[in-house]
Amino acid sequence: MGCGTSTAASPIDIAVDEFLASSTVVLFSHKDKLSDTLSDLFTSNNINFKQYKLDARADGQAVIHILKNRLDHPDEMPFLFVDMLCVGGKKRIEELLEKGGEELLTRCRVYSNKDHDNM
Repeated sequence: MGCGTSTAASPIDIAVDEFLASSTVVLFSHKDKLSDTLSDLFTSNNINFKQYKLDARADGQAVIHILKNRLDHPDEMPFLFVDMLCVGGKKRIEELLEKGGEELLTRCRVYSNKDHDNM
């Protein structure tokens, strides 16, 4: 038998997992124009999504820290996840929106419809 070490997940890790499982399209945001643009875009295109405004949460900085530790290439807020996979942070989202946002919307629609079908 080996002597492996086991680390228990922190309450914040567990909360992040629960946030990601709450919807197939999840936006971790703070008060800024890009977050508002994404929220408006999803709402106007009938994309089912869950938004967590981290600047309004007492544990917001801890959640951001956990998210950045989980990402291969940490970026700035907001962070968009689709089907529990990170689409990107600020830079990637801005790139997708500059191209018209259709790739982003298509990806979100496919997975958002899974949520709707399972309701």
